[in-house]
Amino acid sequence: MLKAKFLGNIHCPPRGVVAEPLHSGPCKRFQDSNCPREVFDLMNRKGAVTAYHDMMDEISADENTRDRLGVLKLKAIDTIVERFRPRFSKCGVKVVVCVADYRCNLYRWIEFVDSGAITYISPYNFKNTAGPKLKTALSTIKFQKGVAVEEFRQALFGKRGRLVKQTPKHVEIMIREKGLQEEYERLIQDCIHEGVGGFLGRWDIGKLREVIQHYRPLFQDKGVALFLCHTQEHVPSVEGGERIEYFRWMEFVDRNKLPHYRPEHNGEYRHEDPGCAIL
Repeated sequence: MLKAKFLGNIHCPPRGVVAEPLHSGPCKRFQDSNCPREVFDLMNRKGAVTAYHDMMDEISADENTRDRLGVLKLKAIDTIVERFRPRFSKCGVKVVVCVADYRCNLYRWIEFVDSGAITYISPYNFKNTAGPKLKTALSTIKFQKGVAVEEFRQALFGKRGRLVKQTPKHVEIMIREKGLQEEYERLIQDCIHEGVGGFLGRWDIGKLREVIQHYRPLFQDKGVALFLCHTQEHVPSVEGGERIEYFRWMEFVDRNKLPHYRPEHNGEYRHEDPGCAIL
């Protein structure tokens, strides 16, 4: 399991999956002392120690795996890993290069999967990062393939027509493929009518949470996990201070493609300060 200090508590692989962080910096020869204990135990148990040492030696020594500043180049690393995958496969081990952008930090690591113990698809596979994007005031959140996103944007004077009129392409495709058109339309209407509060009819995360919890089993029955997500940013204001802006969205996750996915910005248990500016 990934340690909490490595990627928050966002990604906790199941039993049978171990991970080794990849660190930027000058090329150095791989040392056994750098190998996480759980990784060594899996390699030893599966008879893959030699393949592991050879692969990590090459990744560590190959200057093409880093740029001039020592920043890791995942494409070059994955090219090396690809050459070693047949050797690991013979030992019953699957190797996946992973990346995640979390709280303005870029994390990179390699996952080793005991193929005989678990059927596992990593939600952070380096080759699976071409999903939708969501722009906030200060950053862009990138999602995996298999995740569709619908944002709760606050329109002028509380009007919420954008949520109804502009179904995102990724959402539309997933809903159609899964046969969830009727459930989706009801979900949207209930979010509009039941997910708001206050005089201006702004989105209320507590009420949205109740709506989504009601619809979650209906989507789950057809292989789609439904999450309410939320983040906030301290945005500089023209007066010289700063304001807090909130961003909320739904994530629709195809469990056939991402059975172990967990959202980075899960809003199920978060609260918002009603006195802050809300988008």
